[in-house]
Amino acid sequence: MRLRNSLVERRILEGGLCDPAALTPELLAQLIASGARPGHYRAFLNLIRHAHLWEDARQVYGQIGIPVLVVYGDRDWSLAEERRRTVAAIPGATAETVPDGGHFLSLDQPERLAELIKGFA
Repeated sequence: MRLRNSLVERRILEGGLCDPAALTPELLAQLIASGARPGHYRAFLNLIRHAHLWEDARQVYGQIGIPVLVVYGDRDWSLAEERRRTVAAIPGATAETVPDGGHFLSLDQPERLAELIKGFA
């Protein structure tokens, strides 16, 4: 049996947003329901268990042979240096930073993100 705390889950998700109001009650309910699906908890633990390999994955970024647009919110919870290393590791990558955007940029600035993607494509 796993204990879940929707208040804690909400606060974690809000930490990735510039505007916590972007996390509507309906979306939060959908995210919590998704996290309650069979196998999700185990998959999440597996993701965390292998976090030490995430940096190793960056080593293959140099093999990417197609155009790449990397988009971050200016208040993304990743470190600025980590973002720079990601972009630098991808040959010819284009980077954009969106003002007033957090980690969940598609919630904070969906229109701006869509504009960038359309413009890049």
